[in-house]
Amino acid sequence: MAVSNACSSPLSRRGFLGGAAALGAAGVLSACGVGGGNSSASNASGARSGSKTKGFKIAVEDGYTGNTWRTQTNINMQQVADELQKSGVISKFTLLTSPNDANTQLTHIQAMIADKPDAILFAPVTNASAQTAVQRMKAAGIPAYVIVDPAPTRDAINVVGGDDTWWSIQAEWLAQQLNGKGKILMVTGLPGNGSDTVRQASVKKVLAKYPGIEVVASVPGNWDPGVARTAVAPVLSSHPQIDAILTQDIMATGIIQAFRAASRPLPKIMTGDYTAAFLRMWKTELPDLQSIGVPYTPTVGSDALKIVIQTLQGKKFKDGLLENNEINPSITHNSLLMPPALAVTRDGKPGTWKPSTMNVISLDDAVKQVEGKPDTYALEAPITEDAINGLFQ
Repeated sequence: MAVSNACSSPLSRRGFLGGAAALGAAGVLSACGVGGGNSSASNASGARSGSKTKGFKIAVEDGYTGNTWRTQTNINMQQVADELQKSGVISKFTLLTSPNDANTQLTHIQAMIADKPDAILFAPVTNASAQTAVQRMKAAGIPAYVIVDPAPTRDAINVVGGDDTWWSIQAEWLAQQLNGKGKILMVTGLPGNGSDTVRQASVKKVLAKYPGIEVVASVPGNWDPGVARTAVAPVLSSHPQIDAILTQDIMATGIIQAFRAASRPLPKIMTGDYTAAFLRMWKTELPDLQSIGVPYTPTVGSDALKIVIQTLQGKKFKDGLLENNEINPSITHNSLLMPPALAVTRDGKPGTWKPSTMNVISLDDAVKQVEGKPDTYALEAPITEDAINGLFQ
């Protein structure tokens, strides 16, 4: 199979949602079951006694607020929390953010612990700070959940997107477009962040299969189009041949601007993104560009919140659903991975890079979906309520 992270366990990623009937309009979301059941971590940070079903105090700390994707993600979490507060399921909801500062995040989490919530969900700044935070929560007897970005935490369930699958799909697509040969520019994410760590390991595995592909330069774009533009500019003056661009998330427009500012033609092969700005630019200004957009859905945090609530209500994940940690696989059965459900290509046709559970739509359809949305809006693929219910025994 073309995708390097293909699953081979009996449950497979199709088992995550129990079939297409549970899907939202955006497509299929699923996860691969590894191993034979829930781990000790899931008991420590997963199912509770179920003594109550309402009135939960929930605290969320997001360690990075440096782009519009994060803003959209946090807005989605707040909206879901507001709905749950109206129904009485949540009695108090606290959402704090840190500017990619581990000390600020730990200070916030310490204050949250003092408030004695029923659970703390957090997107870690670094792996080291995640360990410190989780140990403090454990000592206070508060369930800890890692969301959005993974961390190698033995005492906290990771409820995150499947970063390995997410970028291996795009790296495989790009390698196939190049027919296995060419010089590429790679623009990575936020250095030290768990998602970026997993993605960089993932792309190395994929490109190892294609010795004819050379990464002539790799620069961090911090998942910010402005930062990406600045980082790419000096690369263009020193590398006259770039056949394709492999970039993460929402940085495509910044990279394109860097090429234009340097009066250089954009390579005809590029992994794009899933913001309204890029989708419109791709359709109206770049008729020869072969690209793909794979949303890392900005509902990943709000979906995690819904899942956590069910664990607090005493529900247990289905056997075999939890996977090994993406950063440290020796931490077994502690991660609920939500791999990408949706991809955008110009013609909407799938290739061998596509997992069987992924929905592929055309650029025209994607542009219709973002009609009336601001340029910063990112395509979403939320999990349905039925699908979330299907995760549990």
